[in-house]
Amino acid sequence: HVIDLTTRHFIHEEMIMLEQAEVDRDNQLFIKHHKAHVSVLNKLHNMIDEYFSQINDVPISALYRRFHSDITNLFDKHDKAFDNPFFKKA
Repeated sequence: HVIDLTTRHFIHEEMIMLEQAEVDRDNQLFIKHHKAHVSVLNKLHNMIDEYFSQINDVPISALYRRFHSDITNLFDKHDKAFDNPFFKKA
């Protein structure tokens, strides 16, 4: 569900970006941002795979706390590096 929700968010965000007059799919900032979205989704897949591989060895509460921390850090880094600068320039 997390990956689906994140994918939908990124699609929506990219649609908003592309509605701006000076932005199209060839815009370098858009391309860089889109690649960052792909990277975040890949990292999410890897994180989830890692958590499930440990489900029998690590208490679920510990996995959940680590997941919450990791996903918060992942999205915060993306926001600071890509969303804030993009929308400041728009």
